[in-house]
Amino acid sequence: MTLSTLTVRCQTCGTSKPSTDGWGGTVVYCTDCAKNVGSIGHSTDRPTRPGVIDDDRLTQNDNPYNLKYAVVDSEPDGVLADVTTPDYMVGDTLYRTGLVVDADGHGHGYAWPVPVTRSAHAHTATAHHALTVTATRTVTDTGSFTVEGLPAYAAETRDRIRAAITNAGETWPTGEIAVHVGPNCTAPSSSFDLAAACAVLATGDALAPTTLDGIALIAELGLDGRTRPVAHVNDLLDTAKAAGYATAIVATDDMSNVDVAGISVHDADSLRDALDVLRTLGRIK
Repeated sequence: MTLSTLTVRCQTCGTSKPSTDGWGGTVVYCTDCAKNVGSIGHSTDRPTRPGVIDDDRLTQNDNPYNLKYAVVDSEPDGVLADVTTPDYMVGDTLYRTGLVVDADGHGHGYAWPVPVTRSAHAHTATAHHALTVTATRTVTDTGSFTVEGLPAYAAETRDRIRAAITNAGETWPTGEIAVHVGPNCTAPSSSFDLAAACAVLATGDALAPTTLDGIALIAELGLDGRTRPVAHVNDLLDTAKAAGYATAIVATDDMSNVDVAGISVHDADSLRDALDVLRTLGRIK
């Protein structure tokens, strides 16, 4: 078999394409998909393959005849920039690979971990503006949680979101998590809570990032994970409808106040109930 006839099948888009790196088989992301993988913040011209590490050597999963890479903590000196080698996913860890030529002219393959960032976008509204709540999670051994883009009340929002997710029985995603509310949020509101919590969960395994597309999430969350009504809910729904959202989820205690035509409104009495509503809508993978 010649290099020109080697093909790879992409697990993401399902297509088979000619190999770009001299290896056939299955890849997690082909070169086209890897340029646009916003869900893990990984954009590259190289394919990403499923990998396995054994005895400090990384190779493609189920293909022990591929080149083996010595696993090191960070990128070594002298990696050849003009030689394309695959990236590998081992569990939740992304490994970059490269070749180094020693003084005797012998080539050696190395693999080192690089930070993986997963992001998700949820949507909410004020009385005047539609807002996007973006959660970004960098998969690391350390953990942190920050809320950005709010001119005030960031600490209170952070505490409510974390407590609500935990008390809803959901698994808090590991790593460094940052939530940003924007653009230009000048009127902080607890009505962003539900959107922020769902965005955080979508950076983990609970939701696919696409789950939140086209839905405005408008509710405060209590520390116990239950939803709370917000002021002027109809004004917020009007803003969401004007921004093109056809569906919204609000607190159950707000449902009797809803009086907005042209948008499908669902109620939830807790974060867990909101996730169930999303399941009913067929949006959870």
